[in-house]
Amino acid sequence: MFAAGGCQPQEKDLRITLDDRPMPALVSVTRESCTNGGADLFLVFSAVNAPQGEPVDAETDFRLSIQFDDVSKIPLGQPMDVANNPPNLHLSALVTAFHAPPLEPLTSFNGSASGVITISALSSEQVDGSAVLTFVDRQDESTQWGQNRLVQKALVFDVTFTDLAINPSCIPAPDTYQGIPLPTTEPDEKSAGTPPVWLILQGQAIPGTPLAFSLSTGKSGEHGELEGAKLETAAFPAGQPVSIVTPASVTVIQARLVDEVPLFGPTARGLKAEGKSEGGVSVFTLEQSGYSQGQFLRVRLEFGGLVSGYADYVWRGGWADTRRRCIRRCDRRGGD
Repeated sequence: MFAAGGCQPQEKDLRITLDDRPMPALVSVTRESCTNGGADLFLVFSAVNAPQGEPVDAETDFRLSIQFDDVSKIPLGQPMDVANNPPNLHLSALVTAFHAPPLEPLTSFNGSASGVITISALSSEQVDGSAVLTFVDRQDESTQWGQNRLVQKALVFDVTFTDLAINPSCIPAPDTYQGIPLPTTEPDEKSAGTPPVWLILQGQAIPGTPLAFSLSTGKSGEHGELEGAKLETAAFPAGQPVSIVTPASVTVIQARLVDEVPLFGPTARGLKAEGKSEGGVSVFTLEQSGYSQGQFLRVRLEFGGLVSGYADYVWRGGWADTRRRCIRRCDRRGGD
């Protein structure tokens, strides 16, 4: 998904402190960068703290994601104060352990981050810079817990990168699948960065519309924010195979037929999916029965790799009517 670049990363290039305790045994240190082919830029740093002589379940994984929406707005050579939550910048930090409850990333969106980032040099091929960032967990008053229970006080990243190569594509998308052209998808600004997903049936590839998503880069979108988004209609044929194809690395898939989006409705039904890797893409074949006209196919994909997280995609079921439809709000108006 990403290409490592520059000099081989060293432990001194990445220093991590958790709750005032320096992590002294960092291994598998990576520093990587990519772009989606536009003005955006992703930087991802990760490491594992593996104390010598301790069992595997004593290891702790760390990941720092930095995303710029528009590199032309980066003030080269000038420190950027992330506490001001610049709209062009999205930060995310994740710490996980072998035995731990469900954990969420700490992001700059909710004011968890402070510190400075400096981009000292930038070209279309590589980037230089440094960052010292502190993340604190904002306690959730409804549950008495925060986003990440492994962080009691603060998580600090101190990172330096030089001659870091920029991969021209974060998730390289193929042009075809088994000879079927895969249309280029152009998500709107809210859903930019979500991996492309296609529904394959009757020799056609139909792009999925992101309904909601949360990525390790710190970007997310909720159902209400995406209301009114255009989606494609898919004519599900009886007895014909239906597949989901994406170039992303998928760890979990959930497919459901629902009566209305974003709601599941009383007749929501899960569909079995069989997955495999084929030609650089993840392919999931859905069971072939139970489709009804007017229902929606909603698929949640959880991604692994460096840009991780989840995204929900939706298609509207139909037969002869292949016009583009809207989500909820447009349907109520009778719009196409």
